[in-house]
This record gives sequence, C-alpha cells and structure tokens, in this order.
Amino acid sequence: MSSKFQHCLKRWIEKSEALKTELCHWETAAVSLGELSASPTDWQGARIQETEPLLAASVPHGYQKGDHFIVIFPETVVGRLHFKVIAENGYGDSPTWLRLRFAELPGELKHWDDPFTGILNCAWLQEDTIHIDNLPADVTLPRRYSCRYVEFEVLGSPGKVQIFDIGMTMEAAVQDIPVLPWVSSSLDASIERMCLRTIRNCFQTCPEDGAKRDRRLWGGDLRIANLLNHCSFKRYDLIERGLFLLAGNAMDDKLPGCVFERPTPRPGCLLHDYSLLFSVILEEYCRLTGKYEIGSELFDIAAEQFLLIQQYFHNDLFKMPSKNSWDFFIDHCRVLEKEAAFQGLAVFSLQALLRLGEALGIQESRLSSFRQLKERWLNAGRVAFYNAEKGLVICNGQVSYASQIWFVLGGLLTEEEGSRALKTIEGIDDAVKPKTPYLAFSLLEAYEKCGDTKAIHAFIQDYWGGMIAKGADTCWEAYVPDEPFFSPYDDFRLNSACHVWSAGAIWFLRNK
Repeated sequence: MSSKFQHCLKRWIEKSEALKTELCHWETAAVSLGELSASPTDWQGARIQETEPLLAASVPHGYQKGDHFIVIFPETVVGRLHFKVIAENGYGDSPTWLRLRFAELPGELKHWDDPFTGILNCAWLQEDTIHIDNLPADVTLPRRYSCRYVEFEVLGSPGKVQIFDIGMTMEAAVQDIPVLPWVSSSLDASIERMCLRTIRNCFQTCPEDGAKRDRRLWGGDLRIANLLNHCSFKRYDLIERGLFLLAGNAMDDKLPGCVFERPTPRPGCLLHDYSLLFSVILEEYCRLTGKYEIGSELFDIAAEQFLLIQQYFHNDLFKMPSKNSWDFFIDHCRVLEKEAAFQGLAVFSLQALLRLGEALGIQESRLSSFRQLKERWLNAGRVAFYNAEKGLVICNGQVSYASQIWFVLGGLLTEEEGSRALKTIEGIDDAVKPKTPYLAFSLLEAYEKCGDTKAIHAFIQDYWGGMIAKGADTCWEAYVPDEPFFSPYDDFRLNSACHVWSAGAIWFLRNK
C-alpha cells in the first residue's frame, strides 16, 4: 500500500526526539522490615505487616544461606534499587548470591511460586538474581523496577552478611507531587494523592501506560494522560511527544495502538479504537492548551483513520471481523460484545475531528464528507442497537455498560435516553460491567454528559475509594471489586498496580 504520509514520518519522529526530556532522580529509603502472612480479609488474601523500622544508625541483621527478609518502602516507588553488603566477619572469601523479588502488592509475594499461567511473557515478573563477588560492596541494580516491597533471599554467602542502606533512586519526568487546593472530603484527598502518585510514576520520557508493565506509550492511555496532565503536572511536552511518536510510527497510514521507545522508536500492535481516538487526543490537547499548530500538522493523519476504518462498516454498521478480536479493544473483557460500543466510539471520535477542523478553519468542503459519515453512523447505530421500549442499547442480545457508555458519549442517545439507560442498567444483575478503570473513566464521562454529578462522585468514592480501602497507594490497571484475582492476562501477577489509565478520577474531582 502506498503511504500518503511517508514524507512526514521522519519529521514527526525527529520532533518527538526533540521533545524527549531528561528524567529527574531522587532518593527514597526503605523504612521498615515486614512480615508476609496469609489474611483472608485482605485483598488477594495477603498482608505485609511492618515488624521493625530500618534506621540509619541501627545495626543490621546478619543473613546467611537460606535466610530471607522483606523491606517496605513508604510508597510505591519506581527506579533502581541500591544497597550495601558487608561480610559480618570482615573476611568475605567468596561471592554473595542474592535473589530479589519486587512486588507492588502483597499478593504477588504470597503467590510468587505458584505455577505461571499467563498469556504474556513471564519475564515481566519482577525478579533479579545477582552475584556479588567482592565484599564490602555498594550494589545498584541496572534495571528499573516498580514496587512497594522487596524480598531479599540469600542463596549463598561467605558466612553471615549484612545488607543495609537499602533505597531506591527514583526516576520520572516529574518529581514533586503538586499540592492541590482543598477538596470536600478526606477520601477525595486520598484518591487525588493516589492518582497524582500514579501519574508521576508513569510520566517517564513519554506517558507510559504502566511503570511495571508494559512501560510504553499506548494511544488510549495517552488520551486519559492528556486530561490528567492538564489538571496536575502540566508537562505538555510529554503529551506532544506522545502525539508525534504515534504519528511518526504510522504503518501504511494506520496509527499504531502503541509505540516502543527503546532502543529506537518503533510501532507496536494495531488497536483500531485507539487509532480513532487519536482525533480526540489531538482536539482536546489543542483546546486545553490553545496550541493549534500541532492540530494543523496532524489533522490529516487523524482524518485518514476514518477513511481506513470504513472497511469494517457495512451499510454504515460496524461489524467485528472475528469474535472478540483484540484489534478492537474497548475493555479487557472476553465476553463483551463490542460492535455497539465501537459504533458509538467511532461517532464520538469523528465528532472530535469535526470540532478540531472547525477550530482550525478548515473549509467545509473538506469536512462535509466526514459530517455526512457521522450522521450515517449515528443513525444506523440507533436503529440497529437501541431498544426504545427497554431504554437500553442491546448488542447481539447482550446488555453491557460499554454499549451504554459509548452510545451516550457519541450522542447516539439524547441526554434523557442516556440517563435512563445508565440508571436502568444498574438494576440488571447480568449486565457486563467494566473490568478496568479505563472503561470506568468513560462511565464517568457518560454520567457527566447526562448531568448526573451525584453518580460521578458516588462512583469515584466507591470504586477508587475501594482500591484505597484494599491497600492501594497507586491506581490499579485492572480492578473488579469482587474478583481479586481477575487478570486480562490469565495471571494476576502480570497486572500493573500503577497504571496511568487508572488515575482518571482526579479529572472529575478537579475539573467538575
């Protein structure tokens, strides 16, 4: 396929590299030793209890082969672990061999040795095994980790060794968490702090999705990160870099779902809803910052996504090419019927493109075909999926929150119809619910569009407040309150407990 934008890709990559930031570095020390125990009342059946403080002046314990201990950091940290090791007898005639396990949540350590069942690479599990040949030694691990807890296990040692001054050299594009004006409740304040810590930890040389996994730029995550940045750190260079990285890595004019930065930028997989949402990110970024130059530069490739996606529409209705194809994301839910939700998302994204085109002063002759396409998709979607008698969007016999959400956001339902649908679905026990805070963010947007501010605040306190009640200090990638071991990847240890798409509550607490 010939590319309309081949001549632009190099320039966009060069612009993304020019926006690449130097990371901040600062120190955070482990504060205590901890003891892991089974706890049926705690999240994932595990608890790590502080046992004694780690004080700089204290004499560390001596450890030998077979010993292990856990250290606790004051918060979820992202960076490079360092510590000191000395031989207790001062002799140290052989190497010290250590296994280190890094966990964001206690359940990871409790179930560490369970058989691995995941569909992703097991190398995402955060473990390091090192030999320290010469003692005394100052050790700094070369790999970046995200953790709240670190378990040290001595696999071999020259007698007893002391391991102390354990700390993390933190790294991120931003360091200081902003002190925001007072909010209405202490729970809201705790939720905001949790969101801010999550955003900070994920703001690296680009807005990464998760500090533990996947550590790359995703289009859907960038859409939420753009909004959160505006009400927090205001590092607009990171968002611009993300836009240019996505645009510069287009494949046959199709915007990728994700981009790898290292060793050099390259495209990842395709996610068609993320390709369409590029127009939303671009319009929202331009509107929030007033910097419409980037909108002018990237408008055409954003518009191209709607021409390319038409191959999946038949008589103006979106049809999945195969059952639950992951090329069409919506949410991490394998039973979800996605066609109605994608129809609504496509109209929502096309509306953003039209708003951007109007703001840029693009001639109506260029916009008219997109305007007509929007109306056709909107009308076809209503006819095919909206049951006016039941007041619900029904997709292939299934009632889901995703279908109601995206029909509301795309304007396929009136405000009154949307409000009715969102209230009606609450009483349907077998309705398919969001599996992630990513779709939960869109649910809050739908409540907002229907003018239901009470529902917004109640949901935030219940959902994000529920994470805090279960021990979170950063926002979890996947969260189903009554399914503690739910994982999109078939092994909960692969889940990220610090994920930028999950910090969306702060947008509604700060801007509404």
